[in-house]
This record gives sequence, structure tokens and C-alpha cells, in this order.
Amino acid sequence: MARYHDIESSIWEDLQGRPKNEKILYIFSFANPLTRDSGLYKIGMDTIKLGTGLTESEIIRALKGLEPKLYYDPEQRVMFVAGKLKRRLSGLHSNKNMQIAIKHDLDVFKDSYVTSMFIKKYEGALKGLASPPLPLPLPLPLPLVVKDRGMGKEKEVEKDKFLEFVLLTKEEYSKLLTKWGQDKLNRLIEQLNNGIGAKGYKYKSHYHALLNWERRDIKAQDQKQSGPQITNEQLERLFGRMATPEKIKEFLKTIPQSAWGKVGYYLSKKYPEDGSRVFAQVESELIRSKGD
Repeated sequence: MARYHDIESSIWEDLQGRPKNEKILYIFSFANPLTRDSGLYKIGMDTIKLGTGLTESEIIRALKGLEPKLYYDPEQRVMFVAGKLKRRLSGLHSNKNMQIAIKHDLDVFKDSYVTSMFIKKYEGALKGLASPPLPLPLPLPLPLVVKDRGMGKEKEVEKDKFLEFVLLTKEEYSKLLTKWGQDKLNRLIEQLNNGIGAKGYKYKSHYHALLNWERRDIKAQDQKQSGPQITNEQLERLFGRMATPEKIKEFLKTIPQSAWGKVGYYLSKKYPEDGSRVFAQVESELIRSKGD
């Protein structure tokens, strides 16, 4: 189900004159799918990089520039958007669900220093909030329960959410980042995300799905570079009964030069006495004509 976040026009006034990276980071932090009404939520640095297109050093500089509007605890992976709750304070004491959600967030993120910044900012507004928090669900990343097919037991695996649909553990993301680099990983995550969203693709493991998508890309690229695939059946139909120099030359003109070797190999096996010699003559003529 889609999540919506209101962005008031006053935000643009707050961001006037700020560097571009600070504007990008603030809007992303304010309205990304993980954001909660309290402004406190869990998000990894890799998810921030993917969502904003900024490097880690650019994000760190932007975070420093945005304080006290925005705080981030990299060790606990907790973000605090100071203006998020401010715009809903007027209805806080009449909204029991919001009160419960805020108390829950304070309990979940109590070990992060940014939670102390939240309490400091909203101390007065938070007085008198009613009783114990309920176990409300947080947005991803969450521990997802998966079946261990080998042992028949259940174990919890925490996965981070990238864009709308792609789920990866930190170890999986790190492996792919090392294997492909940031640009290629971002491109493949976007392709997988679009495939899931547009066509409803379902995968037991998004990590292995990305590996398969990369192999498919490599195969498509190889086919693009080498041109159409030439089969032995095709060569047999063309040259099984007769292989004149003119016929060989006309066929070689229709295929990439990188595929000529397969034709030469076929002719040498089909016509052991002079197949290699005739092919070599035709090949040399074509190469000379290209040079001219």
C-alpha cells in the first residue's frame, strides 16, 4: 500500500539559499517511504545514497549543514527530521493513534542520540501522553521471517528496502557493491524494482534475482556485439552440398567479422581437402576490400 507524506510550502522557504545537496537530502529524508510521523525512523546510509544519488561524503556534509533541521546517527542508522512532527502538533493530544506511535518510536530508538534531540525539541508537547506503547509495525527495514528449507526451522533475517520493492540484507548489498560498483548496482536495482512494480515479478531472493539479471545483461551485450548466432544447422543448409567462393563471400558480408571463424571451422571439417584454403582466400579478399 502506498504511503503519502504532505510537504507544506513553508519547507521551500526553510530551504531557500541552501546548497542543492542539502535540499535533495532534506526532501528525501522528509518524504521517503521509511519516514514516520514522528520524524524518527531507521534508514541505512546505502539506502540514503541510493535514494538521493549523493555520495557518502556529500551526505555527511549536507547533514552537518542541515542541523538542527536534520540529525542522523550512522551507528544506530536512525534519522530524525525535526520538522516532521512540528507540522502535526496541533492535533497530537486528540489523536490517540499518533500518541501511541510516537511512544513506540521513542522506545524503539531509545539507544540513539538523535532521540534525545527529539525529546529536547518536543518535551513540552509530549507531556501527558497516555500509557504503554503498543507493538505497532515500523516501515522497512524490518526483520523478515523466512523458512530455512534445509532444517525446517524459521530464522529472522533483516533486509533493507531499496526503492519501492527490492529487499537485500546488508551482506548481500555489500557483496553486490563490491562486485559491480555503485553505478551498475543502482541501475540493476532500478531495473529489478521496475520489473516487480510493472509486471509483478516474484522472487524468493532479490539478491539472486539481481545476479540473474546481470547475467542476462551480459548475454544480451555479447549477442549485440557478436551479432546473430550462427548454428551448424544453418551452415549445413547453406554449404552442405556446395561451398563456392562466391557463396561464401556473400554470406560473410551478412555477418559480423567476429563470427567468420565459425564459418571457416565448419568448412574445414566439411571439406577437409580445400575448405580451409578456399575460406582463407575469401577472407583475405574481404579484408583487403575493407581496407581499400
